[in-house]
Formats: sequence, C-alpha cells, structure tokens
Amino acid sequence: AGLNPLQASQQVDLDSYALTSRWQAAGVTPQDAVEPLLRFMERNPDLDLGVPGSLAHFIEKAPRGRYALALMESLARRPTALTVFLLHRLANGAATDEQREQYLDFMDTLRQHPLADADTLRKISSYLDDFDEGE
Repeated sequence: AGLNPLQASQQVDLDSYALTSRWQAAGVTPQDAVEPLLRFMERNPDLDLGVPGSLAHFIEKAPRGRYALALMESLARRPTALTVFLLHRLANGAATDEQREQYLDFMDTLRQHPLADADTLRKISSYLDDFDEGE
C-alpha cells in the first residue's frame, strides 16, 4: 500500500499527505485503507504520523460504523497513542451519550492491555480525565 517508506522518512506528515493524495487519485477509498493503515499504526507505535495527521484524516472518512469497529479491533490487538487519540475523537463525536459511554468504557479497559506503552497509558488517563471533568 506504499506505507513502508514512511518508516524511514524524515518528513512523515508531508510524505503521508502525498501518499493519501496518490491513493485518492488511484481510486483507493478510505474504507479500503482502514485496515492496512491501522495495522501499520500498530506495527509502528513510535512513528510520529501527526496528530491526527493525513493518514488518520483519510481513514476517518470511511463509513463511521466500519471505521469504529476496525479501530476497536486494532486497539484490542495493540493500543497506540495515535489509535487511542482516534478513539477519543470517536467518543467526542458520538451520536448518543450511550455510544460515548461505550467508547469510554472500552478505552478504560485498555489501561490493562499488556502491549500499551507508557505514552499510550498517559494518553488514556488524560482523555478519560477530560471526559470526567466535562460531565
């Protein structure tokens, strides 16, 4: 999918923007890209892809239900700071309070994930604190 060169890039955000532009020109849809991009994020948790960055913006254009399910499956495999941020964005934009609570409850379970690194755990705590303060 053209993602591997990003691992060695010194300008990941610019290169990822060019990549998503090429994908769009080639007819790659956000729905097509969701799974490969999330797996790329899982394999490269320390790669700064921007927050959220062009790759995340691209997959967020996929149908919400499919995107949300794929994101939660990715988080269950390996939460990263970026994918937790994407879950936070889903919770912020949830259509109902019940849906928001489901996202937040899921995020809370990620605190116990054995592959969650220190940065990811800090992000989870920060995002959950933001929602607690907002209630």
